[in-house]
Amino acid sequence: MPARFLDIYGHASIQGLGSFERYSLGVPFGGAFDAITAAKLNGLLGNLEDSKVLELAMVSCTLEFDDPAEIAWGGTNYLLSCNQKSIPAGHVVVLRGGDQVQIKSNDCMRIWIAVKGGFDGPALTKRILANEQINYGSSATTRSATATSFEVPKTKVLRFIPSANYQWEICDFNWTVSMLSDRVGVRFNELRFPHNIDLPSAPSCPGAIQVTPGGEIIISGPDGPTTGGYPIIGAVVSADFSLFAQAYPEGVFRFDAISLEAANSIKFELERGFRVRT
Repeated sequence: MPARFLDIYGHASIQGLGSFERYSLGVPFGGAFDAITAAKLNGLLGNLEDSKVLELAMVSCTLEFDDPAEIAWGGTNYLLSCNQKSIPAGHVVVLRGGDQVQIKSNDCMRIWIAVKGGFDGPALTKRILANEQINYGSSATTRSATATSFEVPKTKVLRFIPSANYQWEICDFNWTVSMLSDRVGVRFNELRFPHNIDLPSAPSCPGAIQVTPGGEIIISGPDGPTTGGYPIIGAVVSADFSLFAQAYPEGVFRFDAISLEAANSIKFELERGFRVRT
């Protein structure tokens, strides 16, 4: 079943959950910037949790569905409507064939839209253009949804697991998101920790917090490099990628250091009840 953007300003792509399968070959993890929200949306619709979703970044657009569809979206500070009725985040909405969904960013970076049966085709960061056909509805679904609704947290504190090798006190400051941020990495404007540390390339991962020689903080995104030579001072916990993915330019964040055990406990509690039953 086809859908299309009648008009679009910003970046839209189809994303899965990402994979480490080819990470050792230098292929980034990829996938939805906020995999937890994507999985939850699929759970609302009874999809398998790795069904593909639309990822929209700083987008204003109109999305038309040719056939009846059930959709759900997640994120913060976006305005979605259909037939002059608001579509709330974290809820399932039934659309008729020919319905058009108006989508507008309201000081927010990204949202994700899931559809019953998933979006078809390869998960690529390739930008979707206006009037380009997007197919949906062919993926397997589960028997029942895992929840009726959910909310994305709105706090601006990023919890991270600190590295044992470097002890820069990033928790003592506010950090302002740079206009140069993208899916490769979120950058911050402040240059607080210049250094002369020269390291060989070493493995990295999404969420790794790196410090450039000039003192800039960069957090690796899903399309970030698989290796790097900057000191890594910690890693953002996966449970906070919902916040990390919303790093809007000029937005202000703080960091909070926690233990690995606390991070695992937070992740377990966040995902409990939303795992899709197969």
